[in-house]
Amino acid sequence: MSLARELIWETAAVAGSVILIHNVDPELPRSRPSIRVTHWTAVIVYSLISITGFRIGLWFALKHGTFVEAFSQPNVLGASAWAMQALALIFALLAIPFYFVVMRLGKLRRWARLPFVCMVIPCGVLYPIVGATATGIVSQVEIAPKLTWIASTILFAAGCASIGFYSSPSVLVLLGLTQRANCVDANLPSIAKGS
Repeated sequence: MSLARELIWETAAVAGSVILIHNVDPELPRSRPSIRVTHWTAVIVYSLISITGFRIGLWFALKHGTFVEAFSQPNVLGASAWAMQALALIFALLAIPFYFVVMRLGKLRRWARLPFVCMVIPCGVLYPIVGATATGIVSQVEIAPKLTWIASTILFAAGCASIGFYSSPSVLVLLGLTQRANCVDANLPSIAKGS
């Protein structure tokens, strides 16, 4: 298979994020570029992570043999094939709705903040574990298990940072993710379009 065909889901996630940034970014206040950059980085990273859930979900539903083969390989957890398949399915069931939550958060929808906070760490931590197992790299490259654990740790830290970022009162105000009455500074614009 060609690389372009293998990365079709990731390409769709990046394209969706670029369109989202093009449509929403002009509405964001220009006073704090670091907040805008952090917000869009989170949207792009987590859309790429969550889009993988669609691929795994489709494998499970339409190409079950591929799913079983991919998740019966050696894994960093040392789990049985059945346990790894169950973990991959759990990741897919979390990641598919997480993609839509990330896109809605990108559009500054208030309701998306709570599900994002609840799903960001499980999806981020499971992504490298599931991905390394599916690619079969764990048994092919000696350092792969260590790199997988490092990636999971980094995504755990990034998830914690994202939770802190989207829970910060000043960020909530600047991104318009809070009610105006609850704002720390009522003079800042509230740009959220819906609940």
